Amino acid sequence: MKTLKKAMSVLVSLLMIFTFALPAFADSATTYTITAPATTHQYEIYQIFTGDLSEGILSNVKWGVNGTGTVGKAVDSTIITELTDVNSKSDREKLDVVERYAKLDSTPVETISNGATYSAVAGYYLIKDKDNTVSGTDTYTTYIVQVVGDVTITPRLDTHGAVNLILTDGSHLTAEWGIDVKEGDTFTVYAQSTGEDTMGRLTACLPQDSNSYGNVEYYVWPKQGMSGIGSSTRWRKHKSGIDENAGTIIINGGYILAQGNDGVPAIGGTDGESFTQSPHSGNKQYGSITINGGIVRTEPVTIHTTPSNVGIGYYQHGYGGSVTINGGTVMANATADAIGTGRGGSITINGGDITARGGIGKYGHGNGIGSFGGADITINSGNIEAYSDRDGCGIGFGTSTTVKITGGTIKAVSNAIAAIGSPKYNAGSVSITGGKVTAIGKGEADGIGGHGDVSITGGEIDVSVEGSGVAIGGNGGGSINIQGNAIKSISSRSGACIGGSAKNITILDAELPFLGGEGLLIGNEVGDNTGGDLTIRNCRILSTDIAANRGIQVGNNGNIQIENSEIMLSRAKGIRTGDGGSITIRDSQLVTNGIYMVEEGTTQRKLKRLEIMNSTVVTNDVLGSTGKFTSVGEIVIHGSSIRQSSEDRGNGFGIGCGEYGTFDRIDIQDSQIDIPGFKDGVAIGGGKYTTDPGNSVIRIANSRV
Repeated sequence: MKTLKKAMSVLVSLLMIFTFALPAFADSATTYTITAPATTHQYEIYQIFTGDLSEGILSNVKWGVNGTGTVGKAVDSTIITELTDVNSKSDREKLDVVERYAKLDSTPVETISNGATYSAVAGYYLIKDKDNTVSGTDTYTTYIVQVVGDVTITPRLDTHGAVNLILTDGSHLTAEWGIDVKEGDTFTVYAQSTGEDTMGRLTACLPQDSNSYGNVEYYVWPKQGMSGIGSSTRWRKHKSGIDENAGTIIINGGYILAQGNDGVPAIGGTDGESFTQSPHSGNKQYGSITINGGIVRTEPVTIHTTPSNVGIGYYQHGYGGSVTINGGTVMANATADAIGTGRGGSITINGGDITARGGIGKYGHGNGIGSFGGADITINSGNIEAYSDRDGCGIGFGTSTTVKITGGTIKAVSNAIAAIGSPKYNAGSVSITGGKVTAIGKGEADGIGGHGDVSITGGEIDVSVEGSGVAIGGNGGGSINIQGNAIKSISSRSGACIGGSAKNITILDAELPFLGGEGLLIGNEVGDNTGGDLTIRNCRILSTDIAANRGIQVGNNGNIQIENSEIMLSRAKGIRTGDGGSITIRDSQLVTNGIYMVEEGTTQRKLKRLEIMNSTVVTNDVLGSTGKFTSVGEIVIHGSSIRQSSEDRGNGFGIGCGEYGTFDRIDIQDSQIDIPGFKDGVAIGGGKYTTDPGNSVIRIANSRV
C-alpha cells in the first residue's frame, strides 16, 4: 500500500492525561529534551500550554506560543475543567479537545527530525508529522505530550475504529514502535498477492533496548508494556498508566513479523489491569486474533536475563480472548506461551501450517499451544507442530483446559509436563476423535494426559515417552477412555504405557499395538490408594515388552474387569490389584504371570473377590493372593480352563491365599484345573503356614483337577 489516507490513519498516540492542582512553584528555567526518532519523519512541535512543574504535577498553567489564548496569560478555569473532564475518555476525544486550543496554522516552536532534539520548558505540546512529508507506506502520527521530563518521540501507530492495511506487492511497512489495537478497534491486514517472494511485508518489532532498565524514559509511550501488534500500556499521567483492553486483529495475508516488549505478546494484548495498582486484578478483558492467510512469524524477547513474552495471543492474568487460525503459515516463537489466551479464552485451529514453540531460552517457561490460565483448545485441521522447550505442554496446560482434536496432522512435544494435557493440580481434559497425532514426552513429561482426563475414540495416535512419564494418562488421578484401534504405537521407557495414577481406565473394542517399556503396561500402582476401575472389553493385547516389570494392575480398592478379550502378557507380567480390590475375568483368553493381590510385610491384606467365568487362563503364578499375610474373600472359577504354562512348570502356582493368610470360599465348577508342577504349599486353599482356616469352604463340582 503506497499511502494510508490521513483521514483514516491519523493513528493517535495520546500519552498525557491532564493533571492540574493548586499553584505550586518550580524552577522556571529548567528545560527538558524532546528527541526525534532516527527516521526521516519531520515532527512539528506546537507549544499549547506552559506551567510550573512540581512532583510530576503541572500547575499555574498559562497559554503557550501556539495556543489560542494570549501568550503567558493564565488559562481560564473553564478550559482546565474541560481538559480534566476527558481524563477517562478515549484518545480521540482527548485530542479533539486539545486541538481546539492549538493554532496549527501558526509557526511551530521547532521542527525536528532524525535524532534532533528540542529543549522545552514544562508544559503541554502537540507534536505531529509535518504536512505533505509522509509518503509510501508510512503513517501520519500525532502526539500530545506533557513535558515532565526528557521525552523521546516514539512513532507507535495507534488505530481508531476500523483500520484496513493493504500490503501491495513489494511494499514493506516498518512500525518500529508497533501498532496499537485496543478495545473497540479492528485492525485488518490484506495482501495484494500470496507469493512469499512478492507479497507485501509488515514488520512490527520493538527495539530490544527498550526492554533494558536504566534507559531514557519514554513519555509518549512507556519503555515497556507494548506489544508488536495489539493493546499496550498507555500513560494517564506522569508514571501512571493503564493496560488497555484488547481489540480485534485480522490477518488475511502478507508477511508479518512481530516482536513485543518483555512481558507482552508479539501479537495480542498486554498483561495485567493497571500499571500502578493491582497489575493482575483480573478485570482485564482480551480481544480476538484471526489469521486467515499469509505468513506470520513472532520472535521472543532477547534482552532480559529472565524474559517472558507470548507469541500470538494473551497472558493468563486477563480474561477471555480468542485466537483462530484458518490458514496461512504461522511460526510462533516465545519465551512463554507461543500461542495462548486469557483465563477462559479459546484457541481454534481450522487449517494452516503452524509451528508453535514456547518456553524458549535458558529461563523460558511456557506452552506451545495453550495457556497457564486455562483455555478451550480445538484443532479441526492443519499441519501443526507444538513444542514446549521448558516447563509447559506442547498443547494444553492451565486450570480446566480442554483439548479437542478432531482432525489435522499434529506433533506435540514437551520436556516437563505433557506433550498434550495438563499439569499437577489442574483438572483438564484431552479428547481425540480424529487426526494423525504424534505425542512425545521427554524427561518427566507424559505423552497424552498429564493430570487431565483422556478420551481417544478415533484418529491415528503414536505416543512415545523417552523418560519416566506416562504414555497415555499421568499421575493426576484422572480417567482414561480408549475405544477402537486409534493407537498405532505406544511406549514409555520407565513409566506406564496406559494409566499412571488414573482412577478409571476403560479400553473397549481395541487391538493395542506393542506395549513397550520397562515399567507398568496398563493401570496404576498396586500399593497406592488410587483404586478405581480398570475395564478391558472386546480387546486384543497380544504383544508386550519383555523388559516391562509390571503387567495389568490397579491400586488398593481397585477393580479389574476383563471381558471377551484376548491378552498375552510376557512371562514376568501378571494381573494384580491391591488391598480390598477385586478381579473379574469373563469370556476371555489370557496368558499371564498370575492373577492376584500382592502385598509384602506383616500387615494383613485381603482380596475381596476373584472371578473367572468361561475363560481360558495359562499362568505360572498364583490365582488369588500372594505374600505372607494376604487373604482372599472369594475365588469363583466356572466353565473355565486353568493350566500351568508348560514352559514354566518348575515355578508352580496355587489357587488360594498367602503363606499365613486365610480364605472364605473357593468355588470351582464345570472347569479344568491343571497344575502338575505346583510346589511349596497347598495347591488349592490355605497358605503354606495357615494354622486357623476358620470357616473356609472349598467346593469343586463337575470339574477336572
